[in-house]
Amino acid sequence: MLVTRNSKDSRNSRVAARSRGASASLSTAPLVVMAVALAAISAAAVWEFYSRGHLLDYGDALAHLNISRRIIDSRTPGPEQIGTVWLPLPHLLMLPFAANDFLWRTGLAGSIPAALCFFAAGLFLFAAARRLFGGNAAGAAAALCFALNPNALYLQSIAMTEAFLFAALLGLLYFAVLFRQTQRFYAVVMAGAVCCTATLVRYEGWFLIPFAAVFFFF
Repeated sequence: MLVTRNSKDSRNSRVAARSRGASASLSTAPLVVMAVALAAISAAAVWEFYSRGHLLDYGDALAHLNISRRIIDSRTPGPEQIGTVWLPLPHLLMLPFAANDFLWRTGLAGSIPAALCFFAAGLFLFAAARRLFGGNAAGAAAALCFALNPNALYLQSIAMTEAFLFAALLGLLYFAVLFRQTQRFYAVVMAGAVCCTATLVRYEGWFLIPFAAVFFFF
């Protein structure tokens, strides 16, 4: 009994020490700097593809924009227009922007919400990596590897669904790391929320649920 109690106390002490060490390095200033950098990278990519007329090159991007527009501007507008092979959340997030003729015609109606999700994904990755490795340099390296990927930059600039999934996946990663270090119930709730959000974005999100559940259970 004494050995078991000592073992349990030792494990709790290690968890608390990790949490204190991670918290000590999680100052706000590096997060602000990374947020500014991610916003600048995202905006520069959107401007580059917009200025070259590439926002509507991909057929699926055009289809996503038109689905959002049809909800409010079609012969039979209404929520039934969401019902297609694609999942609904990206179209609903594009909807406020697709209502504007200029944003819809240029493709920027899809760029804005996708870029915001790319921004959130980068911040989640930065926060998760610096918690895992206990340093801002590691967080910045991870976030910049993601944010400077040419494929990711193009997908966050057009009306595609990948950027929305990036945000959900990396949000799940962050809250899983947070729970591992702090054991806060709040982290479980938020992980569940972003995991469920992923299921409304792409079908790959459905695949996440059992694995996320197993991780938190054990």
